[in-house]
Amino acid sequence: MFKKKQPQLTKAEALAHIPAKNPEVQESRQGDCVLLSYPLPVSPLVRGVVIFFSSRPPAACPKKLELDAMGTHVWDSINGNRTVAQLTEDFAEKFDITHSEAEVSVAAFLRDLGRRSLIAMR
Repeated sequence: MFKKKQPQLTKAEALAHIPAKNPEVQESRQGDCVLLSYPLPVSPLVRGVVIFFSSRPPAACPKKLELDAMGTHVWDSINGNRTVAQLTEDFAEKFDITHSEAEVSVAAFLRDLGRRSLIAMR
């Protein structure tokens, strides 16, 4: 009912974070693109219903995500040592776009990967 407000990060703090790949994610190459396979977590409600009726926990459903050339470049650049700022600079140089455009694109992509639990931020 009452949600805690998440503390807002400054731009500098957000750019200083280091993304790290989830070790459960499997990747395969298809030409210049990457196909990510990862387990989709089962919600607690569904888990409870399945256990109630079958007495064993449900298996995680496999999910796939195909990255385009830009997403593949960012994914390949994530090594657990590079900050978001470094990824952004590299992205801007590689695709010849402004730093502002690169920040928006990389931030949105990393946010999406984080929501899917494909990466975590340190």
